[in-house]
Amino acid sequence: MLVDFASLKSHSRVWIYHSKRKFTAAEKEIIFESLSSFTRDWKAHGTPLVSSFEVKFDAFIVLAVDEEAYGASGCSIDGSTRAIKELEERLDLGLFDRAKASFVRGEELVTLPLTKLKEAADAGEWNADTPSVNTLVATKGELEAAFVVPAGTTWLRRYLPTARISR
Repeated sequence: MLVDFASLKSHSRVWIYHSKRKFTAAEKEIIFESLSSFTRDWKAHGTPLVSSFEVKFDAFIVLAVDEEAYGASGCSIDGSTRAIKELEERLDLGLFDRAKASFVRGEELVTLPLTKLKEAADAGEWNADTPSVNTLVATKGELEAAFVVPAGTTWLRRYLPTARISR
C-alpha cells in the first residue's frame, strides 16, 4: 500500500540504492512510475505493506516500509530487489554496485569509486569534514538525521590519510 513518504513513521525500515550517476528527468519518471506501481501492490504473505519511496540527490532510491502493522518478509524483500534490479537493468544505473561513495559539495553530488578515495583525499578533494552520503542508515529516522554526515564519522574515515607521528 503506497503512502506518502513523509507520513511514514521514523522507525520505518529503509533500503538505499545508489546509482552510478544522476538520473535524467525521463529516468526519474520511469522510476516513479515503476516504484509507484510496485509499492501500491507490495505484500508480505498476502498482506499489503505500508510502503513508499523517494529519490534523493537524483542519484539515490530510498525504499521504505513501516513494519509496525506487518513486517517485510524474505519473499517480499526479494520482490523489492527484483523491482530495483529491473530498473537497474532497464536504465543502466549500477544500483547494486557498492564500490562507490558520494560527497556533497554545495548543491553538487560527487561520486567516486572506492579505488580512488585515498588518492582523492591526498589531493584534498575531500577530508574528514566533507559532507558524505551515509547509505548505511536503516530507518527513516536515521535517514532524516544522518543521511548526510561528515565523512570522518563514517566508514569512509579508513580512506583518509593518517597523520604522521613525529618522533
